Amino acid sequence: MVETVEKIKAVKTVDTVEAPLPHPDPATDYLAPHIVPTPVHLPDTASAPGSGSGAAPDPALPAAVPLPWPPPPGPGLGTLLHAVYGLTRAQWLTALDRLPLVGGFDELAVEPGGGPVLRRPVPSVGALYGVGLHCVLPDGCYRYDPLHHRLLPIRSGDHRAAIGIPPTAEFGWVCTVSVRTIAARYGEFGYRFGCLETGVVTAQCEVVAPSAGLRAARVVPFDPAVAAGLLRLDPLADPVTEVVAFHPAPSAADAAPPAEYPNEPATALRAPEPPRGPVDALLPRTAALLRALHRGPAPDHSTVELPRAHPLDLAHGLARPRSALRGLSRLPVTGVDFATVLSAATTPEDGGFLFCYVNEVTGLPRGLFRYLPGRHRLLPISVGNPGPALADCAVQDFAREGFHDSAAGLIWAADPADGLRTHGADAIRLRYTRVGAAAHRACLAAATHGLAARLHADALPAEVDRLLGVQAELPASTLLLQLGLPAPGTARPEHRLGPATPHPPNPTDDSHSHKPTKHDHDRGHRRNRP
Repeated sequence: MVETVEKIKAVKTVDTVEAPLPHPDPATDYLAPHIVPTPVHLPDTASAPGSGSGAAPDPALPAAVPLPWPPPPGPGLGTLLHAVYGLTRAQWLTALDRLPLVGGFDELAVEPGGGPVLRRPVPSVGALYGVGLHCVLPDGCYRYDPLHHRLLPIRSGDHRAAIGIPPTAEFGWVCTVSVRTIAARYGEFGYRFGCLETGVVTAQCEVVAPSAGLRAARVVPFDPAVAAGLLRLDPLADPVTEVVAFHPAPSAADAAPPAEYPNEPATALRAPEPPRGPVDALLPRTAALLRALHRGPAPDHSTVELPRAHPLDLAHGLARPRSALRGLSRLPVTGVDFATVLSAATTPEDGGFLFCYVNEVTGLPRGLFRYLPGRHRLLPISVGNPGPALADCAVQDFAREGFHDSAAGLIWAADPADGLRTHGADAIRLRYTRVGAAAHRACLAAATHGLAARLHADALPAEVDRLLGVQAELPASTLLLQLGLPAPGTARPEHRLGPATPHPPNPTDDSHSHKPTKHDHDRGHRRNRP
């Protein structure tokens, strides 16, 4: 397995995409274990199929529609676009800060870089930002240009119904993936990474929309061919991955009161043990059954109990830093914080399984676990420190160190065969967009508790499946999240772009109360090695 990792790291570029498909089903072949993230040079020809040239605007329409800058606070399309995928800050980085964005220390030595980097409100694989946002408004279709904060007209007229946006919605967004942009670094993995980022963007829409008096909802199903035709897209270069409709938010009078479901049974309200009587003699089995129900469920010693998750408003995590440029500190996190992140990372529509690993979480044993959302408990898979085994599955050096230094982490997995039987080739898009949305909710939940989260999709899925005990014909592991407190020295100078937003105290600041330990000293030597 180590030889496989070294082989992947040694490959820098290839000139063409592997053409022959060894499996007659393209979706099954796309998920084959031998497909690894490898840079691919695609032809730079605008007329070539799959070139990623983007939507061709209608020459009869205006060249561009500028949006107000800075985006005004409150409702407004420009403000909403900026809060979801606009340029929000310019951050000054050192050369070593670029380590997560490159292949490893060797590549960093060849091209050290450094300087200002434009950031957006959501994470992106390799900071490539390969998702495109297309606005479907009553007066026409537009493509959002984040760099200039403007709309580029594509087609006039109201095409909301044709794309599948409900009539109750005020407008909709169509998300696309620039395969060419992401393939330049990740090759065949580009589409799945783009679908992950699409899920992140849709989750951001759901969290940000209420501030504009709207409710965001995914449109299911929709016809990607119709959407691509109306938006003048090349379906091979810029495939449609999601459609989001924005409805007026329900008023407070119409909203149902939130329900609270405690994690433990209300034992204080139980009646005393029923007295024995004729039922025991006449109906012994019925009596035994009713007594068992009266006592409640038997103690479950096969799983690990989690603390109750805190009530959470994910919008509180929007203005907080969610990443750790210099890694994680390996300081323990509380069990309540970890349970809250787990709870936020699952919804009934996500499907698949959520696994987790525990290194340093207060009140929880170390090991690999499967999260049981319905019972809010952990099912043990293996005990002991999981860091070294997971690090062996990672390809990049930065990801390897993260498995040692993180306090805990999440792993999303799903058997691809189940989705392929139900949805065919569209199962890949559905799987990765749902996982991306769940991962972004977890990142926002972590940020509300002052934790940092790092997403990694470069681990070898077959090796991760083996650790988790997942038996599937195709790789099931999809995405990994490393969770913990940021290492000291993470804060970097930055300039906020757009409206001033409340920014809570930065837990990554050097003034953090954490005192350096011998472990931090050793980590510094490892990170600053040539």
